[in-house]
Amino acid sequence: MTEERFTALALGAGRRYISAARAPGLGLVPCAFCSPSSVHYEGRGAKACNRCHRRKKRCRFSSSRWACDGCLRAEEPCGFTVTAEHGRHDADAVSLRPPAAQGPGHLTEGGRRCALACLTSTRDDFIAHFFGPGYAGRMHAVLLACLPPELDGATGICSAMYEAFEAARCNRMTDSDVAAWLQVMTSAIELMRRGAAPGLACGSPLPWIGLGFAIGHLSHVTLGCSAGPVRRFILGHIVERAGAPLLPAYLCRNPLLLFLVGVDLNEALLRREMPVCDLKVADGWVPDPCLGLCLPLMPALYELAVLSHRLRDGTPNAADLETLARLRDRIASWNLSTLCSDSRLFHGFNADEVVHMTTQARVYQLMGQLLTTRVLASAGCGDPEAAKCAAGEFASQILHLLRQAAEATSTTHRFVAMPYFAAAVEAIGNNERDAVLDMAWVFTSAFMSKAAGGVSTALRTLWALEDRLPGGLWLDRVPEIAPFSLAL
Repeated sequence: MTEERFTALALGAGRRYISAARAPGLGLVPCAFCSPSSVHYEGRGAKACNRCHRRKKRCRFSSSRWACDGCLRAEEPCGFTVTAEHGRHDADAVSLRPPAAQGPGHLTEGGRRCALACLTSTRDDFIAHFFGPGYAGRMHAVLLACLPPELDGATGICSAMYEAFEAARCNRMTDSDVAAWLQVMTSAIELMRRGAAPGLACGSPLPWIGLGFAIGHLSHVTLGCSAGPVRRFILGHIVERAGAPLLPAYLCRNPLLLFLVGVDLNEALLRREMPVCDLKVADGWVPDPCLGLCLPLMPALYELAVLSHRLRDGTPNAADLETLARLRDRIASWNLSTLCSDSRLFHGFNADEVVHMTTQARVYQLMGQLLTTRVLASAGCGDPEAAKCAAGEFASQILHLLRQAAEATSTTHRFVAMPYFAAAVEAIGNNERDAVLDMAWVFTSAFMSKAAGGVSTALRTLWALEDRLPGGLWLDRVPEIAPFSLAL
């Protein structure tokens, strides 16, 4: 489908949806995510706030704040929705649900308690709960629990998102459905910004966590993009409620928040930007192992992202280089066998899932070593050729482990897109690159063909740039190519 065709569909569906489903008092107008210039410029990407999309630029982030650099410099609010003039709305509008949404519109008290318990307890079956059979129904329950029915329009939003998840899972998401869902997403953010609902605990992060997970994951599934500015906006609100950029341990037990922070860390590493927040791992407790990234390595990768960003724009100083070298040694010394000795971490998983979880923990460790080696070399520390050879060795180990895991497991969902991508970029020669591309659909997509296609295109672009302009750090080229999403 051409960009012009997508633009026309998105704009038309967005207008029809707004006129038919505007909530009383909300006064929504087309947002940055479905306006024509945004879709045409970013190519199905939710990558810019209102100010940046008017200027046809991407949001860039050089601080841990959720607001983008352009809005901070201009001292303007960084937002994604626009209130209609004079707050006009249709008097007969009663629901935010698009016409196609037929999902259940309520949640029993028992179901609500169960969904909230899932969000607030330490669970070992994150994959089974959110990505196994009945996935869409459970996601709907979580959304309803997070967006309480007392919040005006919450039930309609949850029903619309439920329908979108179900359609995406069954590969029957049409272009008009995507455009309508984008408007639902914007509506949900606006509802949350308007204030807490009656009966909702003051300052509770649960509504933001649930909404952020739904938006980020569904955007990845349906559009092949990560909705980065929206994710940072939501994480920023959670950080404000926590009172510090280091999220407390009790919040870090939330698997949905781990997913959000993990995606944010991946994108910060990939684009050499500042991540929004860090995680504090409670003593004697290890975050859910099935995401791989959410192991004790997560704080180390946060430090790597911060140092990489600092070295990108500034003059390298001895203190930062020494800190980065120590961080590389710390990542290398992390002992996976210590984790594997705790059988409690693998309770409820089958043999395939355990094989893959331990594999992805190891490949994230190797990815940390690969990236620290590359960043140190780009800052003038060490021999560039030796660093290139070392990075190639780490990449070979990552790809070898991923192939082994793929052969040993057949139905397990995989969260290794970032290590796969970091290793794949290091491929040299047509034969090696073709073999790497054959693995893309396995390690970057479950039922997300759009995301996998974007990753393959990004790899080809980076390889072409490396062949034409050898040398330099490939991470510095990522912000200049077409947007794509790795998620987890």
